[in-house]
Amino acid sequence: MRTNGCVQQDGSYYPHPAALLYSACGDRVVHIIERSLIRERTVAGLAVARERGRVGGRPTALSPAKKRLAKKMRAEGTPMAEIAEVLEVARSTLYRHIG
Repeated sequence: MRTNGCVQQDGSYYPHPAALLYSACGDRVVHIIERSLIRERTVAGLAVARERGRVGGRPTALSPAKKRLAKKMRAEGTPMAEIAEVLEVARSTLYRHIG
């Protein structure tokens, strides 16, 4: 028995309009199309912003100057905890940036 359609008075069957929104595996086709359109627009918007000089994301914790100072202090044998204290960053940040 077909459950996602309608039976006309003459006994013929036609699919319910809402059933046409689903693919054979049960995915909502409209949702998939909308999601891909949103994705395309987002990617295009980010590309335009990049062209205008806008860089997204969180700023880095160590500026290039702080990074150079941290590397210099490390080469001199200063402990990571002390470098972190001087630069006012976490030790994990130092390990991530200078190893």
